[in-house]
Amino acid sequence: MKTMRMPLVIVGAIIAATFASGQTVDTVFVGKQHTYTQVDNSTVSDVPGNPWGFHASVEGSGLSGETPSITLAGGSGSTTFSYDAGDGEWKLESNYADSTALDAAYNSGSYSITILSQTISVISLTGDSFPTAPLASLSGGTISGGVLTWNPNTALTITIGGSGIDHMGIYVFGQGYNNGAEGFGVSTQSFTVPAFSLTGGQSYTVELSFDDVVGGTEPFTFNGSGGMSSVSYAGAYTSQTKFTIQAVPEPAAYAAILGALTLVGAIVLRRRQLV
Repeated sequence: MKTMRMPLVIVGAIIAATFASGQTVDTVFVGKQHTYTQVDNSTVSDVPGNPWGFHASVEGSGLSGETPSITLAGGSGSTTFSYDAGDGEWKLESNYADSTALDAAYNSGSYSITILSQTISVISLTGDSFPTAPLASLSGGTISGGVLTWNPNTALTITIGGSGIDHMGIYVFGQGYNNGAEGFGVSTQSFTVPAFSLTGGQSYTVELSFDDVVGGTEPFTFNGSGGMSSVSYAGAYTSQTKFTIQAVPEPAAYAAILGALTLVGAIVLRRRQLV
């Protein structure tokens, strides 16, 4: 999790509900997530600590002064969101050591979210239908201990695949780079990081996402209530796999850099001798 990255399944089909004040609610999301680390080219394992999580979010415009609340499944209580100024959205995120603890805090059932004195319901989270963990197939290189050491001067293609997946996505982000690709109802998804896109010496996070959308209907435009029928909302179970790209130039590139520095040093020394 980023802590938890909201799948772009919600972002792909936004129809905003506009209020008299100019405030808008674009998307509402409720989901549970199981997060893994890809430790090598063929193996995943739970991320250390708290691999299970709950995430709810409200996105829109002019909402920073509002405080959305969520009513938990079965009417078992309610809680408010916290505003993330960096992402410009309201969030509720909690992470747990196992699925039992997650379900004890956020059980299966129907959730509703109240914002701008109106309620979006019912957002369903039932079945605990977590997809299998995504596993990256790479165009080259070897993942070791969750890290892929890669020459950023070379393009890297990442591919994932599976059957019966509502949505799958590949996201790569870090210093000076944030991009990815996603598909709905597809069996494979690929994304290529172009050559010279990453910066040598920097680390980048790769997130692979499989999503089972259990609240809402395809093609991912959803019906709300309380006058917010044009808001896009969904409930989903997500399995996410992460690993790190360590961008390291080839030894030949280091040699070229060292050679250039040596040449500059020699020129400077010669100039000093001539003075």
